[in-house]
Amino acid sequence: MTMLGKELKKFKFGFCLFVLTSFNFLFSLTIGSDLVPSRQGIVEFSGEGNKMLGFAVFENGFSFQDSSTTCSYDALFLVSGAVNMRHGSLFLFTDLFFDEGLNLISLGNIYGGADNYKVDFPTTVTAVTSGDGGSVIFDTVSTILHSDIAWQLPVTFRGESKIDGSGHEVSLEENGGILVDSGGSLTVENLILRGFNGNTFSCVDDTAKIFLKNCFLCLDHDFTFENGSLLFYNNVVISGTNQFNYTSIVTSTIESKSTLKITDDAIFRYAPTTNNRDLIYMTDETSCLHLNCCTLRSTETGLRLINGKIFIENNVTFSCDGGTVSESICFGNGIESNDVEIVVLSGAELNVYGGLHYDNVG
Repeated sequence: MTMLGKELKKFKFGFCLFVLTSFNFLFSLTIGSDLVPSRQGIVEFSGEGNKMLGFAVFENGFSFQDSSTTCSYDALFLVSGAVNMRHGSLFLFTDLFFDEGLNLISLGNIYGGADNYKVDFPTTVTAVTSGDGGSVIFDTVSTILHSDIAWQLPVTFRGESKIDGSGHEVSLEENGGILVDSGGSLTVENLILRGFNGNTFSCVDDTAKIFLKNCFLCLDHDFTFENGSLLFYNNVVISGTNQFNYTSIVTSTIESKSTLKITDDAIFRYAPTTNNRDLIYMTDETSCLHLNCCTLRSTETGLRLINGKIFIENNVTFSCDGGTVSESICFGNGIESNDVEIVVLSGAELNVYGGLHYDNVG
């Protein structure tokens, strides 16, 4: 072969390599297949329409180039290594399980689809962040935690989403927040939640709902719940030496066979921005409001409680700004079927400031 032929061969080889590299950059990338297992090195996705499939093993993690990157996930094995989503979007077609070797650098938007697929974080993850403090979206996705988490980013939950804390604690940090979008619902269960302040835990409007199941809400600061509704299931505790201000104009409910306990010097202040004193509702006789070393306070709107049971334990204060019966804290509404049972436990001490009215029939 002449020298010219050798140079042309080198040129052709280099040109082919360049074209191949450019192809992967410009177009969507599919990693893995449903037939042959493959172990992946470091993978970075860019652009739209990327895929992670079947038997691909992402033991070195994956990353997105930027916020415009999209990728679908339908792989079978646990993901380990460094994951850096940079606000890109991941669409789940199966559950996503992270391995203990996960190094979570930043999250992005995650979409769970019609089957409400889940993201399962390992015990080694102690913080969730977007990398730059920006917000992300979790849409119809279940988030499973296995450790205490410093929540350092604002997450907007859409559709029917869930956080299962597995008995662990989430601390809402300075830039962290949990927001439920319009028309959406978020179930928070088996979780200790701290860091209430401002809009760190809220609904975007009155069409959004938060379901609380077996949760402890620990008040570090005074906190205001302004929009939407709360639904209390099983056992929910509000504790701390600060004030929980309920200003929403939507009804919140203590469900059947469920208890809302207010304790540890916490103050529950009923202050809706409408003249409606019936926005804390107990479903039936198995719905319980347990007051223990706390204050139940209302504005001049008053607060009326019907159905269910109210337990009074230790030192409890009722405080009402209203001066008339219609502005008081009231038990019952004059209809026998709506009577509320009041149980004063041994040694309880009750302090009353302002109007307190008893309107049970029985």
